[in-house]
Formats: sequence, structure tokens, C-alpha cells
Amino acid sequence: HITGSGRIDYSEGLQGQLMINGTDIDTSMINAGLPGQLVFDANLLIESMTAFVIDISTVKATIADKDLSGVGRVQWLDAKLAAIDASVIAGTNQLTAEVQLNKQLAGQIKLDAPELAALWPGLQGSMDAEVTLGGNPDQPEIKLISKARSVSYGLYSVDRFNLNAELQRNNTIAGEFTATGLVSGKQQLGNVDFDLSGTVADHVSMLTLSDGVVDVNLQASGGWDGKTLSQRFDRAWVRPDGFDSWRLQQQKPELRITAAGGQLDAHCWKQRAASICVDASHWDESMLQTAIIIDDFAIASLQPLLPEGYSLDGKVDADLKLLHDSTGLQGELHWRQS
Repeated sequence: HITGSGRIDYSEGLQGQLMINGTDIDTSMINAGLPGQLVFDANLLIESMTAFVIDISTVKATIADKDLSGVGRVQWLDAKLAAIDASVIAGTNQLTAEVQLNKQLAGQIKLDAPELAALWPGLQGSMDAEVTLGGNPDQPEIKLISKARSVSYGLYSVDRFNLNAELQRNNTIAGEFTATGLVSGKQQLGNVDFDLSGTVADHVSMLTLSDGVVDVNLQASGGWDGKTLSQRFDRAWVRPDGFDSWRLQQQKPELRITAAGGQLDAHCWKQRAASICVDASHWDESMLQTAIIIDDFAIASLQPLLPEGYSLDGKVDADLKLLHDSTGLQGELHWRQS
């Protein structure tokens, strides 16, 4: 239930003040994935049609059997969010925000979460993060620092990760992400290192995955023009544990992603005499189309997967065409073994 009382004055524009109380609000009506109950007390101060302030003196919620509480103040100017001063507590975890979002950006958002289990069922570990704002809406400056330890959720876990990222006023970006002990189900994925530098419109990046079921190295360059994210893969290799490396050939394929879908240029991977080539691929909300061609693949290279005492020999040539549309997934496979 939501109730309110106060006054509204239309004599000189819109002005007024309202006390608003909410009790026993079903949070699943706001978001079906967040079942629970919400209680709050707030004061709405209306200065004009485009300027108003909400002071929240009490917020208490039980969401997914986890208790939350908080207080805060939110201000709008010229019909735009202008300032936030808030604090939310869940167990020993606390999120605070004190930011200005008007003509100048300023302030910080901090998360201190030594007990992630108090935030969501099944979530474990600890995490802290800090976001610092500067500049202005046209040329923002944002700095993010975060680290976590012994984080797990369901089948996924990581021993620790560190993230440092920065956007400067001239659209210069820099970022570094490292993670150790990454696990997905029963698969040990190992360690991740990711570096990014340049500008939003023109940057380079490198990703490495090591000490797990597969080692990966990707080096890319690209940019974001406001509508399309493009990434050209300059160098890449993939080495499954116990196998030889597959290396990207010199085509330097480009990946282009928009809100509507994406496409990836044709490219080939090489391992000794064998090759795996992927045709130009396209996808959107309702369609995926691609083709894969395998030439001169030595079956003996799969020996590490076989039990002791077993062996395979011969070579395979194959091509696979895939199409997924409104009628479902369709495929066509041609397999030739010698």
C-alpha cells in the first residue's frame, strides 16, 4: 500500500510538499526476479515542474530472504537527475553514493561488501569497489577500482580479481583486469589478464587466458562510434591443454556489434597442415547464419582425449552450414575421412 498527504499549490507554477508512505509493497511487482517486501517513508518537495527533491528517511526491504535498509536524498533539476546522497546496508555490507550530476560531475560511489552472502542466495565471497566522478556530462571523467576475493555463485568461482579502469575527459581510456583461479563447473579455466588502452574511438586490447583447460591469446584493435563496436583481431592463438596451438591466419577479421545484431568477417585458423575456416557470419534477434570448413585435420591430434592403449589415425575434411531463423536451427554437414 502507498499513501500520501500534503499540499500542492498551482498559484505560481507547481509547488508543494507530500509525505509518502509505503507498506507491504510486493517487490516482485517491480521486478519478477526480486521477490520480497518493501517499506519506506519519504518526503517529496516540489519546487517547480522541473525541479523536485525526494528525501527518503526510511527504507526497509526483505528481498529473496535478505534484509536491506537505507536512507537517501535524490534531486532533479531541469527534469534531469542532478544529485544523489544515499546509503544502503545489507548485513555487514554497505553501499554509499554522494554524487553531483548537474553541469559538473563530482563525487564517489563506494561498495564495501565483506559478506556477499548477505546480498543474494548462493553468492559467496567479498568485494569492494569505488567509482570517482569528474568532468561534465559532455566530457565525463570516471575512475573505477574494484577487487574481490573467493567469489562463487553456483558452478562459477574465482579466487580473486582486480579491476582498474579510467575514462579521462579527452575520451582516453585505460583498463586492466586480472583474475586467478577461474572455474566454470568442473572446468579449470585458470587465470585471466586483460589490458585496454587508447581512446573510445580508437583503442587496442590484449586478452590472455592461461593455466587452465585452454590457453588463449587475443590481440585486437577497434573503437566505438556511438552505435557500433568494432574489433579487429590482429593476432590470436588458442591451445587446448595437451594439444598443439591453433593460430589465426593473416586475414585480421573484424567483429562488428550493434544493438540490432552483429557480423564477423571470414577467417581461418591453422594447426600444422590442418585448417578450420569460418565463413562470414551474421546474426540478429531472429537469425544466425555461418559456415565452417575443416581441411586436412589429423585425427591423431585427438590422442590426448583417448584412454591409454587406444589410438586413431587418418584425416578429415568437413564442412558445416548453420542457419537459425524463425523455423528453428537448420544444419548441413558433409564429412570425408581418409
